[in-house]
Amino acid sequence: MSVRDDFAAALSSVPAVTGSVIRPRVPKTGCAWPRWAGAERNADGVLEDSWHVLVLVPDDERAQDLWIATNLQLLVAAITPVAYIDAIGFRDGEPTATLQFTVRE
Repeated sequence: MSVRDDFAAALSSVPAVTGSVIRPRVPKTGCAWPRWAGAERNADGVLEDSWHVLVLVPDDERAQDLWIATNLQLLVAAITPVAYIDAIGFRDGEPTATLQFTVRE
């Protein structure tokens, strides 16, 4: 299995989320996928990949708050066995609201 497969399987373990290896053709709330974000050398001199795990959330602000409150800890628990979470952010628009987990293997 590839890292993308690992992310997709982990994300799909969250009931409100459908994990994919790439962005779905018709993305909707709950769709999630990894995007390679770059690589940096670790203390041992080995390149370590970093990823953005993107999860679409509802566009309505109240619905966003409820969706995030319901699913954030489940997403953290699902992603943690696959990668270390460095940060969690929120992107409004682009074209829909998105949670962005910045992670590294």
